[in-house]
Amino acid sequence: MVDRLFQLRIGITDAILAEFERHSLVLVLGETGLGHSHELRAVQIRLGSAVGRSELIDCTVPGAAERVAAMQPHRVLLLDRLERSDLETLRALKSFIDAGGHAIGALEISELRNSYSDAVEALVAEDPSTLASLERAVRIRLEPFELEQIADLAHRHAQQPLDSATVGAIQQLSLGRPHWALDLLAIAESGQLVPGPRPSIRHDRLHELNLPAMQAASRLAHGLDTQTLAAAAVLSELDPLDPASAEELTGGDLLRELTDRGIALQYGSSDLLHVPEFIAVPLRSTISSQELEVTRRRITEGLLSLEMLGLPLSDRDAEFCARTPLSSEIPRAAQAAVLHRVLEQRLTFGVDGLTRALFLRAGALGQPLEPQTRVCALAGLKGAPTGLSALVGTAIPAEPVPRLAHLNAWAVLSAESGVDPSDPHAFAQLEPAGASEASTALVLSRLNDTEPLGPDRATITACAASHPSPEVACAAGILQVLDAVPRGAIPARSLAAAARTLTGRMGLPESRVLHHLHGSILLGWALNTLFTDTLREHAEDLRGVARRLPAGASHLIWLGHLEAAAGALSAGDAHHALLEWQRMEQRLPMFLPKRLTHTVALIARALTAENHRDRTAPSSVDTTFTGIVGYLAGRLESLDPSVVRIDIEEQPAPLVAVAAAHRRAFDQQNPVELLRIAEHLCDSEHWAAAENAASAARRIQLKRRASGAVGRCDRLLERIDTAITLSLPWRMREQIPRPTQQPARTPLTARERTAAELAAQGLGNREIAERMGCGVRTVESHIAQARAKLGAANRSELVERLAQEHADFTFGARIP
Repeated sequence: MVDRLFQLRIGITDAILAEFERHSLVLVLGETGLGHSHELRAVQIRLGSAVGRSELIDCTVPGAAERVAAMQPHRVLLLDRLERSDLETLRALKSFIDAGGHAIGALEISELRNSYSDAVEALVAEDPSTLASLERAVRIRLEPFELEQIADLAHRHAQQPLDSATVGAIQQLSLGRPHWALDLLAIAESGQLVPGPRPSIRHDRLHELNLPAMQAASRLAHGLDTQTLAAAAVLSELDPLDPASAEELTGGDLLRELTDRGIALQYGSSDLLHVPEFIAVPLRSTISSQELEVTRRRITEGLLSLEMLGLPLSDRDAEFCARTPLSSEIPRAAQAAVLHRVLEQRLTFGVDGLTRALFLRAGALGQPLEPQTRVCALAGLKGAPTGLSALVGTAIPAEPVPRLAHLNAWAVLSAESGVDPSDPHAFAQLEPAGASEASTALVLSRLNDTEPLGPDRATITACAASHPSPEVACAAGILQVLDAVPRGAIPARSLAAAARTLTGRMGLPESRVLHHLHGSILLGWALNTLFTDTLREHAEDLRGVARRLPAGASHLIWLGHLEAAAGALSAGDAHHALLEWQRMEQRLPMFLPKRLTHTVALIARALTAENHRDRTAPSSVDTTFTGIVGYLAGRLESLDPSVVRIDIEEQPAPLVAVAAAHRRAFDQQNPVELLRIAEHLCDSEHWAAAENAASAARRIQLKRRASGAVGRCDRLLERIDTAITLSLPWRMREQIPRPTQQPARTPLTARERTAAELAAQGLGNREIAERMGCGVRTVESHIAQARAKLGAANRSELVERLAQEHADFTFGARIP
């Protein structure tokens, strides 16, 4: 771990050493958890070779003052946990510096108000010159890690591969502090980290883990009263607050104490304050449940007062309020409004224990649920048939948006209940108002079966192009895609334009009743980007839509799994791709159309087959999925061109077209085309397939002794190798299961090596022939073969390649 932190912070280490050369005292400052101790050890490692002797002393260990007093000025003093030093230690440090010594001290600024502050004040009172010495000290601030660095640290130290939601939880809860991240990794591996839209930590068995960073964080609260601790614990359950609101909810004195202690922190670069979960978890074990409930009730009443004034609460704060039983001082209607909103969002992703408890609380308030929320609740609690029965008994809305939501719910619940949604009688109760609503019913009913569109294809195509409802137009476009992809095709008309038109209204108050349909469209659009090879292009658009939907944070989680699965597969790691895809399936929203869930399941089957290399009689419908997955994983033979069946107004799926061109070039042994395909695949970041094509091109060029072309292949393979390492942070490069290993260089024969070394030393072919006792033509053959095997375009490059291949090669005369 020391080495890894050192690598990630090598710039800071350089800065410390540079200042150490010019100043007698360097102070390394930062918040708790930023890795002060490891930074000192990294400095000590560097000083070991540059200076010779240094000593690292922990100021919390008994006898630290005596060890500092015994230090000789020619040695380098490294002081860890200087913020917890006593007066004797600081007195010995000043004497050491006054004698000409150099010291580097690490301090956690959150704890400076402990013994360190008292000791400094006492030392300045004894000797006022101490103040001038401290002012001359150079201060270097440790900054939090970037998100990518936290992810890299977690992946490097994980015992098992981590999925994107777990990494996201570690990133969110660690606040960029590497020691917190490593403790959170230990918590995750013990099963006590809860990833999700609002990640949390279970604290029932944390004491068994003996987490050093969490213990250090808990020291921040030493000496605080229970009321202050309860306020801190409750603030951690809320979204960040502006200082004025936080002070109003907790009390000014409490908030100032929490801020001074480093418990309430500034949130990112904003002016908002929050209490990190990592700090709050150990605090909760020291507070009685009664004290927590009293504080929760007081803060909830304050938040609901804001809601009643027309200032809507955030999703997290609304859920906090919904969980807290209140007195009758807050009107029931206000409590119910927040509770119903929370229930509506939670139902989007299923029913758990908390959702059931919230239903009981909603019942006690006596306020009826909205019809759509009631239908979803019954479907979630009792099953789709019960929800469908409730929907039948619900009045059909007259307004277009609620009517569309009703129709979508009918189609989804009918399919889940075993009712054929394409049955004309299924929608008879709606009495469609004209052709527009009839086509809406057709699109939604066909989204909820899994059969080919057949004669309905023309109507669906027309709906995608011109339906007045952007939701229905998008749904029709998605239906076209899901019908075409199993045949290796995609619609000629892009879905992106229709999707972008729709995003303008997603999340608006009047469209919130359509959030189930909008969630389905988001998933369909995301799958479409996979099939059209445009995920990178549209990734930010997809994330933007997810954020605007109700329960947007939950949508972002499954979308993150989808992106991670696609990235893993393109880098050739089908095992991790399957892990991410399965996590995605578990976290998808409820009430999705049957064709969408069926497609997701087919891709899961294809990934499972790729992991097990199971080629036993795949069904005809998933042959293309299995082939595309295998091709992306780096196996050219997996995709059979015969499965491609393209109809009018369709075109080949991009990856299918590239795979077909790749297969033709391979069958024709065309290295130029193979290399062109490899470069195209690199530009698309399909690294495993690119490696397959470049490796094949290299083998062909090597047989043809085309040394310059071999060198070009080698450079591309090196680029691919580097890219795979960067794109798969969860594993070291050598751990990745490679479907197509880069071929090892063919070794030079003894005669080829002799001829090559003589050529590299500047000898002409005739001179080489005389030395080797052979003909000039034989020498030319040896050198051409050596250049091809080493990928050297000319004799100058031969010098570099020989040095790389053979450490004992010595250079002779410079090549003219």
